Amino acid sequence: MIRTYTTKAGDVLDAIVAEVYGRTDGVVEKVLEHNRPMSLADRGPIYPAGLVIELPEIGDPAQQPVKLIRLWE
Repeated sequence: MIRTYTTKAGDVLDAIVAEVYGRTDGVVEKVLEHNRPMSLADRGPIYPAGLVIELPEIGDPAQQPVKLIRLWE
């Protein structure tokens, strides 16, 4: 389920993502990609009040499969 966040004057994406998802590593990029049609990345680092950002469902990294790399076979 996609949630939305309406910005307040002075909001920055890193802080929004950290508040909503509890982490920023790899999540900021996914939120920017999801909001590509509204050119969220082109709006600068500090957002004006009233901007509606869609926050996609992002799974828990602990539940993601880990890709193993074998150095020797």
